[in-house]
Amino acid sequence: RANLIRFNFLAEREAFTRTETGHYHLNVVRMKTASQELAGRILQLQGDGDLEGVRALEKQYGTLSSTLTSDLSRVEAGGVPVDVIFQHANK
Repeated sequence: RANLIRFNFLAEREAFTRTETGHYHLNVVRMKTASQELAGRILQLQGDGDLEGVRALEKQYGTLSSTLTSDLSRVEAGGVPVDVIFQHANK
């Protein structure tokens, strides 16, 4: 759910855009500003112990849209790895 909150929050602030072909393009300036805003909001909620505020944030941004579901299915079908595991050189 945390990933959905980040994704939807950043999308709302146009930190990235999705083309009609399903490709995503990053706006570096907006990403920096939106990331700082979201981090500030989360830290404020945590610091205040604001459970109702957290629930409101989850309700507003914690949903999976049909478009994102479709894009994730396309990634999975294409065999694109979603988890990167780094192995230490000594192992």
